Amino acid sequence: MVGSVVRYLETEHALLTFGLPGLIAFLVGVLSGIGVASEYSTSGSVNVALALGSVLLVVGGLVLGSTGLILHAVINAARRWRAIGGSQD
Repeated sequence: MVGSVVRYLETEHALLTFGLPGLIAFLVGVLSGIGVASEYSTSGSVNVALALGSVLLVVGGLVLGSTGLILHAVINAARRWRAIGGSQD
């Protein structure tokens, strides 16, 4: 049942399923990174765990967002292709 829900969300709401969490993760990572940079500029030391977490959130957010955009584009292209009679699946 969970698999059916995930497949539905992937095909019908790819941007919402992947893009929104990706955007949130990216923004949290950037804000956290700004905090790390601010801490470094004032004290000269870096909280390595927070810095790595920031990088992980930024990269993960970019991957999720890209995945959502690509899925959205591919699914819409496939739907248009079927609509013009490109495939009789």
